[in-house]
Amino acid sequence: MLPSGLSTRWLVASNARAASKTRPQRGSVRSSLHAKGEWERSTNKLRRPAKIPRPLLAHLRRWKAQGCVWAVEYQGARVGDIKRAFAKATTDAKVQPCTPHTLKHTAITWALQNGATIWDAAGYFSTSPETIAKVYGHHSPDFQESALKAVERR
Repeated sequence: MLPSGLSTRWLVASNARAASKTRPQRGSVRSSLHAKGEWERSTNKLRRPAKIPRPLLAHLRRWKAQGCVWAVEYQGARVGDIKRAFAKATTDAKVQPCTPHTLKHTAITWALQNGATIWDAAGYFSTSPETIAKVYGHHSPDFQESALKAVERR
């Protein structure tokens, strides 16, 4: 859900990029976000397509029906600088200091706390399973469960 304190409509999706020639593709049938635009150069950081959560998808569909064209826009125009737009959105929402990485960290933590497997979280957030296990694994309800059961049997 978006912060209610925003006076303008904002959507800041993880890894979304402001468009210059084309925009990130939103697959309405597949309900997935392909965050890398056609104009972007390839890097070693792989960003896989990610399914869009149903509440966010409902907002995207409503905004599209209202005539919105861009995934990240302000007053009907595309955002030219995603970093400045994100900073303004967090200032307006009074949630500073906040960065896209902070939101990703929180999302991974919540996903694991709600029962996502390390494998699924790694795929969804385009982060290696090793990093998920090392940095966020202790948030999983299954953390140390097999070791605890083994100790309790003795």
